[in-house]
Amino acid sequence: MYDAQIGRFHVHDRFADKYVNFNPYQYAINNPLKYVDINGDSVIAVTMNPNDKTSTGEFVGMVNQALGGFYTVQTRIAEDGSPVMSLAENKDAKGSMNSQQQAFYDAVNGAFNGANDVLIGLDNGSSQYIIGDNSNGQVQKIDVADVKQLDKGNGVVSSAAALGHEINEGYQTQVKGMSPLQAHDQGIKVENSINGTTRNENARQNSTYDPRTGNGTISQQYNKEGTRYIVDFNIIKKNIANVTVTPKK
Repeated sequence: MYDAQIGRFHVHDRFADKYVNFNPYQYAINNPLKYVDINGDSVIAVTMNPNDKTSTGEFVGMVNQALGGFYTVQTRIAEDGSPVMSLAENKDAKGSMNSQQQAFYDAVNGAFNGANDVLIGLDNGSSQYIIGDNSNGQVQKIDVADVKQLDKGNGVVSSAAALGHEINEGYQTQVKGMSPLQAHDQGIKVENSINGTTRNENARQNSTYDPRTGNGTISQQYNKEGTRYIVDFNIIKKNIANVTVTPKK
């Protein structure tokens, strides 16, 4: 119960164990300008930058594209204008999902339609991280500008796989209690299932990326349908500027 006179709750948040670094009587992880707690037990992020007017729409568009029209994002607007999202089946869709669409749906359905909400903070060209960040285990950040660049990856990397990775990573930490590292490893498995690839985490010998400046190239090896690919991510100020895919014999 909330006491408006003193600005405090008289009982613990029943999901307080999801946010162990915060007081169990807090509201919206002590940042009500950025987050909203719809039912007194859940928090949903809109955008990390209050001046960002495009990330939410782009995020929804990419999720819908990855679902191939078989499911669509349904958005309910909270009193403060924050979007609360779920997935709804399109009863008029013809045929059935392909393997990529099904793998994406399986990866994100728990986050969108599960009993507990997942906090997602959307950015558009962040200079703080590349693609996604889950370092504190409490807010899953996603840079939609980076994600869009991955559709230049000729199906070896894709926006669908990146979104599936990041959304599922947030679900695993915030709902299933995994550590950020464990959730990241699970996200790689999701990414592989969506793209039909195997990502080799130990094959980065040609990378020139310098995390101090946020500039350089990250070279990542993938295997797909018997072919080995080197994917070079050209990074400028921790933003993906270009993606190059080279098949190797």
